[in-house]
Amino acid sequence: MTATAIAYRIGQPIPNPRPEVYELQLEDYVPAFRPNDFGIKELQFDPIVPKDAYITSGDAIQKALDIERRYLAVAEQALSLSRTSDDLKLRAKSAKLSETALLLVGRCRLMIKHLEDARGSNTFFETEWSQSHQLLCIPKNPRSRK
Repeated sequence: MTATAIAYRIGQPIPNPRPEVYELQLEDYVPAFRPNDFGIKELQFDPIVPKDAYITSGDAIQKALDIERRYLAVAEQALSLSRTSDDLKLRAKSAKLSETALLLVGRCRLMIKHLEDARGSNTFFETEWSQSHQLLCIPKNPRSRK
């Protein structure tokens, strides 16, 4: 990103003409999530740290969809346990875990919608980190063949 380029924040109204660079504040949408903190030994998950998904460059929307799938997997497994367990405390804990994960799925879907809106008609929404540690998203199209 050049020193004169301004990164517009994802989720804010998109100006006309459309910006060339956007900034994604992950914490505006999805926090780190540690399902194991719910104390359910029957379910063990790796922490979901959205920032980790964006360490390397790639399409911002695909990365967000991957995060959403991880939240959804936690919600589904916890919901299943809450419906099948005979232990009432375990049922309550797993229901709370499922509820929390589903709220994060909703927040992730909002982030995906905002990313899609910002991408516009472009094919890709490439991510990169600025020198000032901002997560930047740049709308791109594949090179046309000559």
